[in-house]
Amino acid sequence: MNKYAILIGDAPENYRMKKIEDMYDFLQTPQGGTIPRSNIIGFPNGISELFLEATIDRCMNEETKSILLYICTKDPVSDTSETIWAGGEEIRKDVIAHYQNLAKDMEIDFQLIYDTDHDIKPEEEFGYEKV
Repeated sequence: MNKYAILIGDAPENYRMKKIEDMYDFLQTPQGGTIPRSNIIGFPNGISELFLEATIDRCMNEETKSILLYICTKDPVSDTSETIWAGGEEIRKDVIAHYQNLAKDMEIDFQLIYDTDHDIKPEEEFGYEKV
């Protein structure tokens, strides 16, 4: 059974949020569920709603056991807000809720985590090479 993680950050281009990098590392440990690197999909600078839907669609199949959607923004996500902003892209919460319901119908564990982080650093500080 496959496990997937989709990590969405709110960092500007060529920058990363420390919590996104920490989550990526954590997910590969036994405590984090041991998700293979190939199944951890990262968007450190945000993602469009349409591309998020396509990504979740590709993860949802009969062999999927679980999907983690981790969204880390610069500002807290309000419970009353109808949208989330990440990397200048707006994502409607009802779109995420649709996939949560679909996952439930397919008996896929769908976990959604909202987090915030102000520790944003250049990619080079995390070991990424400038191309």
